[in-house]
Amino acid sequence: MTKQSRLGGGGSVLLTYYPGERFERPFADLAQPGPAGLEAAADAALRELAGWGLATTDDAFARVLLDRGAKLRRHAHVHSRDLRSHPAPGEWASPQLPTGLHVTSWDRPLEEIAVVALAAYPPDHPDFSPRADLADVVAQDLRPYAESERLGPRMDASGLVADESGRLVALLLVSDRPGEAPDGGPWVVDVGRLPGRAYAGTGRALLQRALQRLTADGAASLSLAVTEGNPARRLYEDLGITHAYSAQTLILP
Repeated sequence: MTKQSRLGGGGSVLLTYYPGERFERPFADLAQPGPAGLEAAADAALRELAGWGLATTDDAFARVLLDRGAKLRRHAHVHSRDLRSHPAPGEWASPQLPTGLHVTSWDRPLEEIAVVALAAYPPDHPDFSPRADLADVVAQDLRPYAESERLGPRMDASGLVADESGRLVALLLVSDRPGEAPDGGPWVVDVGRLPGRAYAGTGRALLQRALQRLTADGAASLSLAVTEGNPARRLYEDLGITHAYSAQTLILP
């Protein structure tokens, strides 16, 4: 992906970004103001990128755009663990789980996995998105990543947790995203579980298993993005998946 610039009079750089597409609209990723300053960058974005999505790590730039009518789509923190300098311990290959639960490979129909994906994000969750039904979850949240490789091919580090009856209670989906960490390489697309204390620790177990598998396979890293306000951020930090940078994703008017 090639960085693009929006220029002002005399060829001065007002705004730089990496072009792409997200949310079914053009997208300006890693947008940064140029030397002309925040207001000039905002003028260029609102004039020339009207209706686009935009992500920036510059909080001041984001505030200017929000004050001028942009809508916040997500405030997220990118985390990553370097598996070469911090390999996962061997015992994480078989992590402990509550009695009656076991880890299994990603080998179930997406319709079964969707039950967990839907329940994991209730309306009060920072990552809640309205979904009509399980078919909608499959179409929007699972198939594009698990089968259509929107972020890259699904990796064997992905996994599921099931109870004694075979019912799924937790999921972890990992894709091999193009590029290098923290924005590329093995990437956690989704991790979640059914509500209830009986399933506490299942997300941790799946992440431990993934980190150990990736270490054994010689992978360089595991990275993810976590939304502001999501308490799972503490879990990631505890597993050595530490903060790399933060970004705000906006929709421009």
